[in-house]
Amino acid sequence: EVAVSRANNLGGLGITKNTRGDQFPATSVNWNEAARFVNWLNESKGFHPAYKFALQPGESGYDPNSDIELWTPEDAGYNSANLYRNSLAVYFLPSVDEWYKAAYFDPVNNVYYVYPTGSNTAPIWTAGGTVPGTAVFNNPSLPIVNPVEVTMTGGLSPNGTRGQGGN
Repeated sequence: EVAVSRANNLGGLGITKNTRGDQFPATSVNWNEAARFVNWLNESKGFHPAYKFALQPGESGYDPNSDIELWTPEDAGYNSANLYRNSLAVYFLPSVDEWYKAAYFDPVNNVYYVYPTGSNTAPIWTAGGTVPGTAVFNNPSLPIVNPVEVTMTGGLSPNGTRGQGGN
């Protein structure tokens, strides 16, 4: 949430989010707002924006929820295989296929697993820690003490991602 708040303040993005405090993940952010944040992140580090929008922050009629536009052959970073994402951007939102592959695919064994812990065996519920074969998911008898740790809890996927198999 700190990064989204900073982007809002510095870039005037107008991103709406539920405010729960700086130590919590940002919630209630829609796709266009997330894409604008990713653009801000790229541009703040000197990289190309990932997504193309007709109006930018500060321009008359700007709305953070305006629809994305397609990159054209005249644009640097144009990729005919993906007209929505600039190929020169460093940061971007993963597609459904990219997210799924990061969670479930094992590039060493060239196989997809049932669970994003590198296994076909159901993970063991955990409220914290990084033990392999564990994940955070709905278990009302064991409350999560610190929701910030949820994304850093559980075993790794074969691609090294964590927290993709739970709440």
